[in-house]
Amino acid sequence: KLLDNPHYPLMALQRALAASNDPNDPNFIHGREIDYSSMSQQEKSDREKWSRMSNSFENAIRITARSQNRVPTLDEAGMVHQSQPSLAQFCGQDGIADYYGVSKEILRNLGYVRVNDDDSMTLAMDHNVLSMVWELSVEFTAESVAIVACLPTLYSHFVEKNSVSAVNIRDQNAFMVCLLQIVDRVQCGEGAKSLQRHLKVEVEEGSGKVVDDVSKDLFVDIEQDLRLLRDRVGTFGVPESERSRLLLPLLGGSSDIGPPLDSGVFDIIQTKKKGFDPDITVGRRNELKSRLYRFGEILRVFNNNIQQPHGRYKELGAYSNKCFTAVRYSLMDIMTQLADQEDECED
Repeated sequence: KLLDNPHYPLMALQRALAASNDPNDPNFIHGREIDYSSMSQQEKSDREKWSRMSNSFENAIRITARSQNRVPTLDEAGMVHQSQPSLAQFCGQDGIADYYGVSKEILRNLGYVRVNDDDSMTLAMDHNVLSMVWELSVEFTAESVAIVACLPTLYSHFVEKNSVSAVNIRDQNAFMVCLLQIVDRVQCGEGAKSLQRHLKVEVEEGSGKVVDDVSKDLFVDIEQDLRLLRDRVGTFGVPESERSRLLLPLLGGSSDIGPPLDSGVFDIIQTKKKGFDPDITVGRRNELKSRLYRFGEILRVFNNNIQQPHGRYKELGAYSNKCFTAVRYSLMDIMTQLADQEDECED
């Protein structure tokens, strides 16, 4: 599409990441002395264990830069060029003249970078988290920002608690539900069973079922993180058009468990169904297939970045790896069913 907008709110992050990986840039971060004062004992122990790998990565980049005269970087001129007014603006549509500046302000307000006196940017958050954000942000901007907002809650529940483990299927499902709650926010259809009721976060009156307090507490914590993010984004001094691109749908309502969410994707993965039931319409099948594939794409990028051994949240990779495998098998079963059709060309 000729007049599509090539700008997206987090596009300046690629410049900050490039500088962080350039040994000739003052904002290079690998191998630097780590501040352990704000970390929990477990985080501190983990980072100390893997600090040598960060130093090794630094040495590898410096050797590459010295011997091959190249670094994995996008320079300032290239970033400015990418953020120039778009073709749509040239053709007369309204737009933001200094999009690079707006993107920097968004990153600063989100706490992803520090903007220095010379207008350069230094990463203010874990490198692997921000590389994940940038990879997702072109297509899944709001989802990437929401995942980061919920990472401390995910880490606290799934890593710091001794009672949970990535080898436990129940805990794997709980982690998957958290990510679905964040990135697959689709309104539950009338008369359908919501995700909250599947998880017994809420139950029907008179059903005799009991609320699962553990599931409810985690669900409420994620919803609270998302509402706090919504309120925080509302204070950003950037155009409303860009603020709205940072927010997920269905964040309103007064209930602490949020609006009723569709459970279709969860039901496919959790029950390990071999394709769709015959009574599901073609339209519904296509919708669920697209949502499942989309969820798998987000999981893939999340896992590939978070699992890197020198990252702050690397233990979450054990959960995301299991979840991605489950999604992959579900998609394979769906595609097998869709391809297993009678040949209309046969007599």
